[in-house]
Amino acid sequence: MRLFVSVDLDDDLAAGVERVQEPLSDASGLRLTDPGQAHLTLKFLGDTDPERVPALGDELRQAVEESGVEPFRAEFGGLGVFPSLEYISVVWLGSRHTSRSHGWITRAVKGSFRKWCATAIRTSAR
Repeated sequence: MRLFVSVDLDDDLAAGVERVQEPLSDASGLRLTDPGQAHLTLKFLGDTDPERVPALGDELRQAVEESGVEPFRAEFGGLGVFPSLEYISVVWLGSRHTSRSHGWITRAVKGSFRKWCATAIRTSAR
């Protein structure tokens, strides 16, 4: 199971995402995502054992609660692609940290993931 941790965007941002996608609509082989599904990715986790997902969810919920993060504003700009310009599977819109909450939640998620990984390594070594 390929996972990532993200923050949903307000519904009113879908129109902006749609405007960014418009010039790409004729690109051969590129499948555009529903703008209403747009999100801010905080951490890509990659392939994850489904049995470990509940523990990861618990760890992330605790990290976010303890961070004291509140709703925040983010500034978006710049486009990029994964994995390369020769083979595009994802077009992404960049974001900038414009509030302390944005930085706090990013650090909380990354710290939580490091803690979860360390626990997983200790558990699998037994």
